[in-house]
Amino acid sequence: MTWTRQPAAWRDIECRAALAALGGALAALAAAAWLPDRWLPACVFRAWTGRPCLTCGATRALRALLEGRAVEAWRLQPLIVLLLLAAGAWAAYAAAGPLLGLPRLRPRPTRREWRLLAAGGIALVLANWAWLLAGGR
Repeated sequence: MTWTRQPAAWRDIECRAALAALGGALAALAAAAWLPDRWLPACVFRAWTGRPCLTCGATRALRALLEGRAVEAWRLQPLIVLLLLAAGAWAAYAAAGPLLGLPRLRPRPTRREWRLLAAGGIALVLANWAWLLAGGR
């Protein structure tokens, strides 16, 4: 994989996407924290199959994180916790470039590396689902 260095600016796609992700995360956190359970949607997949879907437990994990119970959040939905940590690190990186005047590093993966990244992502999703199925969540 090759990396390119480019000047960072607030108009970069990283900054725009980080701001959009931050807005979405704040809305999701507000909904998870303040909406009563009866207003949250039920899992249709679980209702039909009796098994947890790929994201079952995400709302409960968000609530646990908001209340400072990180271990419980990890137990409920590890992939969501990992994604939140990665999104936070990425948002910090997106803001650090323009704030500190640092160049933006952009990866340029080859086609083979894209396939490996996709396979790794699919493996993470399937491992998370196996965790949820094994725990009966």
